[in-house]
Amino acid sequence: MEIWNAQELLSAFAAGRRDFSGADLHGIQLRNAHLTRINLSKADLRAANLSGAYLFEADLHGANLTRAHLGIAHNLTVDPNLDDVDEELTCTTLVKANLDGAILVETQMFNVNLKDARLRYADLSGAHLREAYLVGADLTGANLSHADLTGAHITDDTFKDAVITDAILDHMVIHHRF
Repeated sequence: MEIWNAQELLSAFAAGRRDFSGADLHGIQLRNAHLTRINLSKADLRAANLSGAYLFEADLHGANLTRAHLGIAHNLTVDPNLDDVDEELTCTTLVKANLDGAILVETQMFNVNLKDARLRYADLSGAHLREAYLVGADLTGANLSHADLTGAHITDDTFKDAVITDAILDHMVIHHRF
């Protein structure tokens, strides 16, 4: 497993490298980084700070994002009052990713694929999960209060043991398990 620090990764990315699959990025600080179409599949991103990062069409399939921070940041803290929120994880693949305990407050996750992802005790409060694919996702203890799940794809047990107070649950597509 290749070990990278933030400066090395950003330099390699600027030089055209997009594939960082399987990389050891534990604790990396990539706040506000623009990483369009980066491949971080199966990367170790435990406790990484990706707040405000632009990860459009990124591949995080199977990545370990335990305790990672992917929410909007302002002065090193999450600011739920931001008016102009950048797209962060739009069209991103997070299939089977481990996001246990991740901070995803106010994160833009339009059309994100979270099939079979682990989001146990993750903070998704105020997250924008329109048309997200959550089939098979484990949201045990997750906080989805005030999240927008309009058009999300779920199973009938997706929100079992999750907090969905004041969440927007319009036009969801329910997939039945057979």
